[in-house]
Order: sequence, then structure tokens, then C-alpha cells
Amino acid sequence: MSAAASRWRIVLGIAWLLLALWGATALLGAAAPTSTVAKVLGPFTGVALLGFVALHSTIAYGWRGAALLAFSAFAIALALESLSIATGLPFGFFEHGDEFGAKIGAVPVVVALGYFLYGYPAWMLARLVVGRNASVGAIPLIAAFIVTGFDLTHDPIGATARGFWQFRDVSGISGVPLSNFIGWLVTSGTIFLVWNSFAGRLDRAPAQTDRAFWALPIAMWLLTALQYPLMWAAAPDSTVAAGDAILAIGDIYETATINALLVMGLVIVLATSRLLGARWEITNDTRST
Repeated sequence: MSAAASRWRIVLGIAWLLLALWGATALLGAAAPTSTVAKVLGPFTGVALLGFVALHSTIAYGWRGAALLAFSAFAIALALESLSIATGLPFGFFEHGDEFGAKIGAVPVVVALGYFLYGYPAWMLARLVVGRNASVGAIPLIAAFIVTGFDLTHDPIGATARGFWQFRDVSGISGVPLSNFIGWLVTSGTIFLVWNSFAGRLDRAPAQTDRAFWALPIAMWLLTALQYPLMWAAAPDSTVAAGDAILAIGDIYETATINALLVMGLVIVLATSRLLGARWEITNDTRST
């Protein structure tokens, strides 16, 4: 085995190790959120996810490209979340609580960073699903729907059972209005259109035969989806108010589990079928097969 091949196996192994660390701590936190072990390991969850996404995006686009992806996602998310808090556009009027720590203005830093941490895997999944011969706007559009599908699963929990954010106009899914999901489509779509303007020129992703690399975003999406049935199983037998409605917390987590199965699960199945297909192609990969 050549030195370059050995280094590649080490780098890829680190990426899988970081993903495994994130998955283990995240699943533990979902299944036993009040346990001592989950509380001790909790801080490692975000660090492992950040490390995984940073490493994977650096492999795919180089460190300058990864930095551009992260900075543009953070800046656009911060700007549009701040705009919505002030004006109601594009998410509707809402406010963040203090659970996420440091803020820039009214937006927690980790919330704005989350658009990169979950947007980047959605982007890579869109590349898998769409394929090489897609039209120019196909990848940003599909990626926007993929990451908004994650938000469809997650946001109702944050707005009710966890109390991370609150909407002024309570409606829709467990108190989360349609405007929120439109806001996610607009914000993530803007991010992905910006990425689309430069990502192709910086693309260094391995050839489509390297399934170990391209399986990573699928595995990350699967581990994310698996958290919701565990949350449902561990949900307390209590209720929470969403405007004038009183909701069973177990029902909120059950709804999230349904969405994870049908929405996130569909993306996982499509991406996996592309990965395993005999004539599988990767968008923007101009190398011969």
C-alpha cells in the first residue's frame, strides 16, 4: 500500500471515528437524557459533530472551500434569523431562549452554526440523490428540502417539549407555523445557491468508487433519524402548552418519529440506492469512471 493510500485510510478512519463518537453520545442523550453518563458526555456531542463535518467538508472541498462553506452558511443564517426575529420574515416572529449560550444579537451562535452542521450533509446527500446530469439549480433545491425535512422533525420538539424557542403565532405542527418551514427553505436555499456558485470549482471529493467516503453523510442522517424513536421511548408522561392547546409530550415525540421515518428515511433510502447502484454517479465529478 502506498503512503498516500495509507494516509487516506487514516483520514477516513478519523472521520468514521468522529461520526461514531457523535452518534454514540447523541443516541445515549436521546435514550437517557437525565442519566449521569449522558450529562458527562453531552459536551462531546457537539464537538464530535463539528469535527466530523469540518473534516469531511475539508476532504471534499479543501480547507479553504470548507471555510467558505461554513462562513457563508453561518453569515446567511445569522442574517435571516435576525431579520425574522425583528420583522417576522422569513420564519415568522419568534425568539430563542438562553439554553444555547452565547448569542450574536438575538441568535445563538450554535443555532447559526447548525445550518452548516446539518446543511453540509444535506448538500452531500443531494449530490448523491440527484446525480451528475442534474440541472444547475437541482442540487440547491433538493438539498434545501432535505435539510428542511430534518427541521420538520426537530423544530416541534424544540418549540414545545424542550422550550428552546417560541413562536408568537402558535399553529401548524405542535405549535410550529408553516412560516417556519418556509423560512428554512428560503434560508437553506439561499445558502445552497451561494455554495453552488463556487463549490464546483473547489470540488476534491473522491471518485464515486470510494463508497466509504460517500456513505458518511448517509450514516450521519441515519444516526440523526434514530434519535427520535429513542426520545419517544424516553418521553415523560406529561403535557406542555402550545398556545391554547395542551399537548402530550409523548405525542410530540411520536410525531417526530413518524417524520423521521417517512421524510428523513426516504432520503436515506434514495441516497443508499444511489451509492449501491451499478451505474452510480456523483454530481460535479468530472473524472472518468
